[in-house]
Amino acid sequence: MKSKDATALELYNRPKTEIKYIIEGVMPAVGYHILAGPEKDGKSTFATQFALAIAAGNKLMGHFKTTIVVCK
Repeated sequence: MKSKDATALELYNRPKTEIKYIIEGVMPAVGYHILAGPEKDGKSTFATQFALAIAAGNKLMGHFKTTIVVCK
């Protein structure tokens, strides 16, 4: 099946789909995410805080709303 080229206007006018977030406005519920940085830069500490905030239903770092998203 051959794909059809679309103009910028056609792409802009396509129906918008709702994006579900694990961390509102920051981390979408779908896709791959990388937490990278130099050693001893706090990646593990951040990942732990991230997991605890989601599990408890709390805001991440007191600011970012978190949501548990069930993937089917």
